[in-house]
Amino acid sequence: MSQAKTDEVTYWKNTVSDLQTALEGANENGLLKNDAAKYKSIMDKIVSALNDLSATPPKTNDARSTYSQALQEFNDYVNSAPMEWRFNYFYAWPALIYLIALFAAILISWGLDQTAILNLNILWIPSYAFIWGALGGVVYGFWWLWQNVNKRKFRKSWYP
Repeated sequence: MSQAKTDEVTYWKNTVSDLQTALEGANENGLLKNDAAKYKSIMDKIVSALNDLSATPPKTNDARSTYSQALQEFNDYVNSAPMEWRFNYFYAWPALIYLIALFAAILISWGLDQTAILNLNILWIPSYAFIWGALGGVVYGFWWLWQNVNKRKFRKSWYP
């Protein structure tokens, strides 16, 4: 098998695996809790696509078609979910609000402490190190949230 064909098969295996991860995350978040038949239908299509890609020679056209059907079915089900569920578990609004509040609290506390710190030169470095470290942690949280929501891998972890 040529390198281009191998790369294409690897790409499609990763793409199908990402859909499987998204489906399992949605299931853990309660979307498919009451509809086991829908979960099984989508998962069967994903398994079929992975089997087509693992065949010798790989059946990439069949796998792409099956993947497309599974993705369409999954998207239709997600879009039919209540708006509250999508905001909480699919778009991760509680986590985003938490990060925004944390970011604002750090900036406000830094602004309030700025006048006291300006009088004591020795506290500038520890204060800046703490503030920039905290802001960096929150920005990393935004990046992590964006990556997981964008790839549909976000799973509820600490809120019901």
